Amino acid sequence: MPEIDHKIVINQMDKILSSALFTKSAILSKFFRFIVTETLNGNELTLKEYVIGTRVLKKDTDFNPQLDAVVRIHGGRLRKLLDEYYETYRDDE
Repeated sequence: MPEIDHKIVINQMDKILSSALFTKSAILSKFFRFIVTETLNGNELTLKEYVIGTRVLKKDTDFNPQLDAVVRIHGGRLRKLLDEYYETYRDDE
């Protein structure tokens, strides 16, 4: 797999986060920034529901993702928002 240029990824992430769709949702913006940043830092294998729940969604350390679907719910919302972003802004590239 070719080397990923982190600057290009960060620039695209910043572009997405500055869109009207994302400026309306602080939590999804934070979720998105976290997963992109952690992936670029080589931590993609640690992107588990518990980590996202406690570090992004500020859940307590006793957070149990098997009992609380909040990370999956926000993940689904994030995917839908990204789909909407690319549908809305695809001609702007």
